[in-house]
Amino acid sequence: MSVHFGEVWSPSPFALLRNSVRVVRQTGGRMLVLVVATQLLLGSLAFPLVSWLFREALRANGMMVLDMADFGIRPGIPLTIGLILTIIGLLFFLVVLQFAAILTLLKHPDSPMSQIWQDLVKVARKVFRASSIPVALYALLVIPLAGFGFTSVLLENISIPAFITGELAKESITQVAMWVFFAAIMWLNIRLALTIPCFALTSLSGTESIKRSWYLTRGLRSLPFFFAVVIVLCISAVCAIATAFISILPTMLADALWDDGSVVVAAFSLGLAHVTVAIIGGFTLAVVAGVLMGYLENKEDLITLPNRETMAGKRSRWIAAGATAVAVVAMGFAAIPTMEHLSRHPDSIIMGHRGFTAHAVENTIDSLEAAHAAGADIVELDAMQTKDGGYIVMHDTSLGRLASRNVDVKDITFDEAVGLEIHDRSGNTGQIPSLIDFGMRAKELGQPLLIEIKLSGAEGPDHVAELVSLLEDHDLLEGNIFHSLDAASVTALKQQRPDLTVGYIMPFAAGGVPNTLGDFLVIEESSAGTTLQRQVTDAGLGFVVWTPNQDNTIRERLRRDTDAIITDRTDLGITSRSEMADEKGLSAVLYDALMDLLLNS
Repeated sequence: MSVHFGEVWSPSPFALLRNSVRVVRQTGGRMLVLVVATQLLLGSLAFPLVSWLFREALRANGMMVLDMADFGIRPGIPLTIGLILTIIGLLFFLVVLQFAAILTLLKHPDSPMSQIWQDLVKVARKVFRASSIPVALYALLVIPLAGFGFTSVLLENISIPAFITGELAKESITQVAMWVFFAAIMWLNIRLALTIPCFALTSLSGTESIKRSWYLTRGLRSLPFFFAVVIVLCISAVCAIATAFISILPTMLADALWDDGSVVVAAFSLGLAHVTVAIIGGFTLAVVAGVLMGYLENKEDLITLPNRETMAGKRSRWIAAGATAVAVVAMGFAAIPTMEHLSRHPDSIIMGHRGFTAHAVENTIDSLEAAHAAGADIVELDAMQTKDGGYIVMHDTSLGRLASRNVDVKDITFDEAVGLEIHDRSGNTGQIPSLIDFGMRAKELGQPLLIEIKLSGAEGPDHVAELVSLLEDHDLLEGNIFHSLDAASVTALKQQRPDLTVGYIMPFAAGGVPNTLGDFLVIEESSAGTTLQRQVTDAGLGFVVWTPNQDNTIRERLRRDTDAIITDRTDLGITSRSEMADEKGLSAVLYDALMDLLLNS
């Protein structure tokens, strides 16, 4: 059956927006209180509860932290699985109730709280039915991965780690596959966008809500609400950016006229920005919800939005204004120690990841020289054994990506590997170097190295001892440091040479500090939060983050006084650190804090 153009664009995006804004306005201060209260409660109560349950789940299986090297099937695994399922159920319950509360208030803006609570209880009863499992998958996977439409503070950390997407982007075929995957996730999110309103506001079950959303968004019918949501998000982004730039003005003035008060001014400016951005985000969520409800009302006679222009009373507005003022003051005082800490000049070590890959093929001598020329404090490289036990500098276990050869490192000899021409997507070419050639060139340059012990599959039981002996023979052991993903290699190296500085790499870190003989932990940036940094530092270990490559993420790590940063952009790291060392006043510090707020909200 054909669909007419007028039918597709009915209602229009602007009609949906007007109707949504009208409905949100009717809620007045009640919506503001609801949004701020739910975000604060979820952040201050739900997060600690989920974290505690996760730690208990690990301990039930004999693990203190999430360490894949320590994972195994132990007697406590049934309890671990049960607690993990409890966490998933709790997250789904809280996220759905948060969305349902906003949707219910929009539907009944002037109803007493008792009525809203009754509606939420009805939704809560549906959450733990088997028919709700598809809705849980949508809410906990599709929504956060798509990053479009509904959002929650509980979903902010659900994402694909940057080191995975970064590696996928290094090959054309995997990059295209990644684009297709994210396009499919976005398409799926649009097709299922009406699921939560159907589930929360009607008697439909979870499965029925999924089916109804799929039916109502078939073909081009989803275009009106899609463009309406895009407009909302764009306006929200502009407002948030404007908030950030306005917030920095008082600190710029204080830097010029009242230097001693800059910390306090910057702290309260940051507190005001946090609260304002949270309010913007909350109302954005409410308007998006109103758009979806308006579209659902237009297409199906399942819900009815209020059509009279009733405004919330002055009492709710005064409560909202008072709560906002209290939040600003509280955030301002809380931000004073933060601003004092961030204002310190960082002394973080900048490490070139596989050399300097912006100017040469990774792990080549050219890349080493480029990183040295850029000012890297330390150059990181990957050491891997070949079929006959020789050590080359190579990251991938296969030669496919760099040498276009369908062969693994473990299946070729040292002589076959060394000197083999390799290339990258930027058009750079080079040769695979031996570990000794790489190390000797670094020694000539006076360039310290961070040597990662990589496993190719050719290793014998004494591969660590063989590496130590090889480096000792060429006077390359002392003066360099080491790390590895392989916990056994870290332990073996520290046992053989306790005097060496050795790190343990954790791509996924959660639950605390692992039991390791290493001297420092190398944490992937998506897991490297401030809490973990404090725990690692308190344990007497170094805290190293890999691989922040954007200017804002590098500056964020420098501001946090991370012990070391492993980055592909050595130049940005060195430049940012130098700029911070020359800073006067708090304006630049506040700017970085505001950029971090905007990009992570």
